[in-house]
Amino acid sequence: MKNQCLMLAFLLFTAPLFGQDDLFLRSSVERLRNAKEYTLQVAEKMPAEKYSFRATPQEMGFGAMLLHMAENLVYISTEFVSPDRGRMAGPPPTDSSKAGAMKAIGGAYDYAIATVASLPREQLADSVAFFAGKITKMQMINILSDHQTHHRAQLIVYLRLNGIAPPRYIAW
Repeated sequence: MKNQCLMLAFLLFTAPLFGQDDLFLRSSVERLRNAKEYTLQVAEKMPAEKYSFRATPQEMGFGAMLLHMAENLVYISTEFVSPDRGRMAGPPPTDSSKAGAMKAIGGAYDYAIATVASLPREQLADSVAFFAGKITKMQMINILSDHQTHHRAQLIVYLRLNGIAPPRYIAW
């Protein structure tokens, strides 16, 4: 009887923890889907002839920044989140034209979404070696999102510098 009570107590106290992992994964997938939609709207707003625009000579051009974002989505998803670590999804994109960059960023988001959606929740606490030290896959998913937000904000500034109003913000 004592063992049964202990087991019941264990299940009651740990069950919500497993639900949190599922909630994190579902929220992360939703956040990436919304980020994809918003990023594509931002990319669509910039005229094709302005895809080489850069705010300063040291900055990446608009199209090049979208390619950087795409490459980062695939790299982090493959090298730090995926259970099939190290299996890249092909060479990095190089076409920074409007059509090429939009295709690359859309496909990269699809890849990241599929990778996060298929990650077993038990692997969220697994450590991976990152340049900043060992961190968990959960932290890498947050870094993935943070990096996209950082560069999308730069793209929005590029739009504004060209007199273009950005699309309405899409949150979670």
